[in-house]
Amino acid sequence: MTAVLIALELFTIYIQRMVCNKLCHRKKEKKLQEVIVWLGFWSLASVMTYVYISSILNVLIYIGLFWGTLEILYQDSHRKKILLTLFMYILGMSSEVLVYQGCWLFGIDNRMLLVLGDLRLWSVIVSKLIWFMGIWVAMLIWKHYQQIEVSPIDWGAAVFIPVSSIVIAVAMIDLDVSSRSWLKLVSALLLVLINFLTFYLFDRVSENAMNRAEQEYVKKQSRYYARMSEEMGKYWLDMRCFRHDLKQRYLLEQYYLEKEDYERLRECYKESLSMLKKGETVAKSGNPCIDNIINYKAVLAKQKGIEMQAELLVGYDMELEDEDICSLLGNLLDNAIEATEQVDEEPRRIKVRVKASGQNILICTENPYKEEGIRKNGGYLTTKPDKGNHGFGLKIIENIAAKYKGEVVIEEKQNFVVKVLLYNIGI
Repeated sequence: MTAVLIALELFTIYIQRMVCNKLCHRKKEKKLQEVIVWLGFWSLASVMTYVYISSILNVLIYIGLFWGTLEILYQDSHRKKILLTLFMYILGMSSEVLVYQGCWLFGIDNRMLLVLGDLRLWSVIVSKLIWFMGIWVAMLIWKHYQQIEVSPIDWGAAVFIPVSSIVIAVAMIDLDVSSRSWLKLVSALLLVLINFLTFYLFDRVSENAMNRAEQEYVKKQSRYYARMSEEMGKYWLDMRCFRHDLKQRYLLEQYYLEKEDYERLRECYKESLSMLKKGETVAKSGNPCIDNIINYKAVLAKQKGIEMQAELLVGYDMELEDEDICSLLGNLLDNAIEATEQVDEEPRRIKVRVKASGQNILICTENPYKEEGIRKNGGYLTTKPDKGNHGFGLKIIENIAAKYKGEVVIEEKQNFVVKVLLYNIGI
């Protein structure tokens, strides 16, 4: 019986770890440290559950242990960790209450569940299956909230497989015959294992599909930025040639002026003015990576009739990788241009602000937007027709912010404002 309980609790702790790793951002602890912390929580929680009688103190200690585990391993807000802790506890308690109160449906006296023996062990197995179904459904709800596609098969599997396992487990309970009870318990454990493997496989298939789509998105974005770098290089080469040829242009204009060939003088002047206007830049922070990406996006925005304004104050080196700042600003400005393009009213203007203060940096974009169709279930949807290969921009922004222990704040006022705060990145 003890071996079965240990197996069930290990199953529980592994599922809890999977859920926490998906919902929270891990700190940079090594794998061994993570395993030690989770095993420590499991050991202490198991002692409190099976050695001591349930009480208010038991509840508080369990909640404190789980919350402490999250504090050690994850870098999310205290509020998020507290809510996740309460969710785990309430779900576990609810599953046990459902088993205890539902015994009458199967003609079982629930007082027998309080006595040590096979029946109590069966009740633990059934409650774990109910708890597992709640976890599975909750994860699908979270995916749906995150705008990750969830198919009807996923919803059906999350309910049908655990419920079927519960029915089979209950059908194997025999109150009068104790022979071969070990075989029945092994069968019940196999049901739990089947549920876990099914959940794991469904999760892996979904995650692999998301990873493939995201990798394809990143590849396209890399090619895009390579093209941007090439075009910016050509532009600076043109400007160098223009400056190098400036003396000859002055002489040519003087020649047209002396010959009173005003038409050719006008054409020469227009050509020079066009090159100078082309050289006007929105971003002049002194940081090549930031300036290049903003100036390039400003050119693209101008082609769509959108004005871009930049307010930049970056006065020191940053422990911020060029590819991260490029991807962060690129996705922010792409989203802002896409949203502004849908707006008919003037002025169609995007404001971008990059401001360093102490060891921290604020990156902010502000743009007009159409309210209808931009938000759903607390998340923000892509307006592109091929939704399967788009919609990763905000996710990439959030991942980069999490990498530097920052946060993303979205405000819907008169304009749509996205603020990215990165902490402790100054050198």
